[in-house]
Amino acid sequence: MKLILAAEFYDSFEITRKLLGDNLKGKKVSLIPTAAYGEGFEPAYETNIKPFEQLGLSVTLFDIAEKSPQEVKDEMDTVDIIYICGGNTFSLLYHMNACGFKDILMNFLDRGGVYIGSSAGSIIASPDIEFISSMDDRTAVKLDNYIGLNLIDFPLLPHLDHKTMGKDARKIMEHYKDGSQSILALCDNQVLYVDGKIIRVI
Repeated sequence: MKLILAAEFYDSFEITRKLLGDNLKGKKVSLIPTAAYGEGFEPAYETNIKPFEQLGLSVTLFDIAEKSPQEVKDEMDTVDIIYICGGNTFSLLYHMNACGFKDILMNFLDRGGVYIGSSAGSIIASPDIEFISSMDDRTAVKLDNYIGLNLIDFPLLPHLDHKTMGKDARKIMEHYKDGSQSILALCDNQVLYVDGKIIRVI
């Protein structure tokens, strides 16, 4: 299982580029913009698509909202990298649950696919996303629970040094200072890299 979990994709892309390696020409990326759409914005070409294209990768946008599990599987069967950008984490989880995304993703990772997340796309890898409620609006959708993808076994908090979201991130960190739960916070130029049993912050 290979994961590159960024706080802010563009700010840390040089790290991501090195982790992806050099043999990328002809490989395909599926950019999932669902979290962004959940907050009413379109992922910017300059910061979300162009960096991949400059490495010779082909990028397609694939919104998982209203997609069937078969449609999601068909998309993921044709790509090498899944990139989930930022936005509303709760909206993202809602649509993931609706299309059976987790099981399809695990098969994708088992065959060697790479998962890249940014902000919400990284938070969703946590066991549970309720901790992000002060940063994201959980009333945007109705969820029965807040169980995340559970790709890592601790909450991942982005934007510790962000000029606007950093304040909320630091409040969340303050909430967990009693040690009741281990939480990992990232600055916007950092990524959490997972490759099998290797787990490190870069």
